[in-house]
Amino acid sequence: MKITILGSGTCVFSLERASSSILLETENTNLLLDAGTGCTRRLLEKGFDISKIDGIFLSHFHIDHSAELVPILFSLKNGGLLNNKNKFFLMGGLGLNDFYNNLKKVYGHWIDIGEKLEILEFDKNKRNFLEIFDIKIKVFPVNHRPESLAVKISDKKGKNFVYSGDMDVTLGFESFIKGSNLLIIDSAMPDNLKVDGHLTPAIASEIALKGKVEELVLTHFYPQCEKADFLNEAEKIFKGKLTLASDLMEIKL
Repeated sequence: MKITILGSGTCVFSLERASSSILLETENTNLLLDAGTGCTRRLLEKGFDISKIDGIFLSHFHIDHSAELVPILFSLKNGGLLNNKNKFFLMGGLGLNDFYNNLKKVYGHWIDIGEKLEILEFDKNKRNFLEIFDIKIKVFPVNHRPESLAVKISDKKGKNFVYSGDMDVTLGFESFIKGSNLLIIDSAMPDNLKVDGHLTPAIASEIALKGKVEELVLTHFYPQCEKADFLNEAEKIFKGKLTLASDLMEIKL
């Protein structure tokens, strides 16, 4: 399992940080976790063939996590990239079908890839688990937006990692991440500038400590973070492997 941070930033444009996006690669699966502004350029910089994406998981519908869903669908349909695909999966929380249908009202047939699109809408009260190709996906509702989900992905070798998307403190999240090999988690602002709907290095580190994860990656940095000593703040609490995300950073499990 290889994880590449495509975007470690936010809604604030930056040459150094694209908006939120992660590429997951396994033996048989290539999945985008969020598709924020700039993620397709990062894929090209990585040398990745966009036609090989099997699906997109949206942690929620904010623009800095979903903006490039439209150009990806447009490219798949009109760039001749669907020829070798049986299915393209679009996954997300409650309201995903409405979100996609509203996009179609704006862009019409240009983003309609027909029967090859399979929309998998997670309902926290009904469905929180599925298997596609060689991975298992489990989701957990987090405190940010009504549809917001964290996702845990496991491969056939028993490795797993969790991506939080945007979140604030959420009851039960430590149990969801318990013992994970890797946690990639929102750490949007320094501890002294905490805002609603997001975490800070100290809070994220405390969550990782309680969840007994092996490796912690902090991400989703607003500009106020660039001058803060995030590593120092986090290392006071979390004693495992700790990294600050940067675009095109790769992690292998």
